[in-house]
Amino acid sequence: MKQAWRREFLEALAARPIRARKLWLLIRVDLIEEEDLKLMARANIGARLRSEAATPSNCAASIKAGKLDVHRPKMLTVAPVGAAV
Repeated sequence: MKQAWRREFLEALAARPIRARKLWLLIRVDLIEEEDLKLMARANIGARLRSEAATPSNCAASIKAGKLDVHRPKMLTVAPVGAAV
């Protein structure tokens, strides 16, 4: 998801009420930014983050091999320990 498209999409969702208790979007943790989280909150959207890179063994088996040092800290920033999963 390119940033400009993602922001336009989230802003459109925030501007138009949706008849749902909560919307859930699956997003790559390396793409999400603070502005995205703010827009998601305005639109009543929950983020489902892919976390296969959370452990070295899972990371080694995925396309993220060698990028654990990037993905894991980002996951911990976006979804703090103890957050609902």
